[in-house]
Amino acid sequence: MAVMIRLLLVSPRRGAQAAAAEYNDVLRATGMPAMCVEQRVLDSPTATAGSTAGFDGLIIGGSPLNLTDDIEAAWRAQAIREILRLLDDSLPTYAICFGATVLASSLGSGIGTDRPEGAGATTVRLTDNAAGDPIFGRLPSTFRALTGHNEHITLAPAAARLLATGPTCPVQAFKVGTQTWASQFHPEMDAKGMANRMGFYQTNGYFDPSNWQGIVSEISRENLSASTSLLRSFAEHCAGERIETPALARAHAA
Repeated sequence: MAVMIRLLLVSPRRGAQAAAAEYNDVLRATGMPAMCVEQRVLDSPTATAGSTAGFDGLIIGGSPLNLTDDIEAAWRAQAIREILRLLDDSLPTYAICFGATVLASSLGSGIGTDRPEGAGATTVRLTDNAAGDPIFGRLPSTFRALTGHNEHITLAPAAARLLATGPTCPVQAFKVGTQTWASQFHPEMDAKGMANRMGFYQTNGYFDPSNWQGIVSEISRENLSASTSLLRSFAEHCAGERIETPALARAHAA
């Protein structure tokens, strides 16, 4: 990457090991050194993510939280407030899984529970809207990605463009404006990363713990090269190698 940038990773999850696992996945997926990616964890009803000043891009991670139940309602409400506040800062943003559902819900989309995807690989199919997109436009028309969620976005927000769908999930990715992307699937995880993360969430309903080894074996044989390239493309976008971002333009003018 020709331009040094800083990314902010916001993780609405609890547990130091789980947060560290997500951070390491993002480092690998973006190809960026630790000095360029800062993680801030939203793990309580009072946790805040601070300011986005000095950052060139924002990644909002997944979470065991759901929008469709009352479990940890106070924590969830605070996480949502912080995520929406950060989204107002107009940084280039990539929202993953829970982050994507928060964004979609805030724009009027319904969130359902009848199309869950268990921990494992899913098929993602690009729509015509993905053509020419600086991130999704680089991908093949159909690819495999890792996922695991109990709720889903029923319909892309009216203000968004649906970028990808799939046979088991109607909204796999969408874009809002010119700088905000979101996906139901997890572009930060490879097979090793998912196997590791499954260990933290064995009782969250994403999979049958007795089938852990079988799932790990299956995903290890998947070709995930397309989905795991997305965050590197996002980082390149933030660096202005393909599109000059407002944050970078301000830095150049300073």
